[in-house]
Amino acid sequence: MWGRQVVTAPDGERWHVGRRWLSRPPPKPWSRRRPRERVDGGGDASSWFDALSFVDFGDGGDFLGGVIAAALVAALLVLLVFAILPLLGLAFELALVIGVFASGLFGRVVLRRPWTIEAVSAEDPRRRVGFAVTGWRRSRRAIGALAEAIATTGPPSALSEATPVVAGSGE
Repeated sequence: MWGRQVVTAPDGERWHVGRRWLSRPPPKPWSRRRPRERVDGGGDASSWFDALSFVDFGDGGDFLGGVIAAALVAALLVLLVFAILPLLGLAFELALVIGVFASGLFGRVVLRRPWTIEAVSAEDPRRRVGFAVTGWRRSRRAIGALAEAIATTGPPSALSEATPVVAGSGE
């Protein structure tokens, strides 16, 4: 069972029963700021050409060599901006995701951090009950016991092998 079960209580209220993967809600994305305007008004065109001062144009000769050197610098800059930097960013992001997953797995398996089993009302998401259960198999059994208890008597206040952690309004 990978998703949440939908269980109907005797009073007709529907509940979503399942395992909560995060112990708290994920953070909201950072606010996007507008880029700052340049105070100096930007650079002029001559400053860009000064960067290519290593090219010796001579006395009007070898203009083609300068154009080729400028094209080579531009091609390397485009390659850096559009190929190498995005690949480095992707590699960093992938390493970050793997690190977060590994630390979560370490916490759940080695440190025996409990899973949160919860039932959330479909009509009023503020109504919820939850229980902390240590171990994957025990949490699977607790999900079944919670679904069965809701189907027979409504949301329970206690489960065997589980500690209550979440109590919503309206119980």
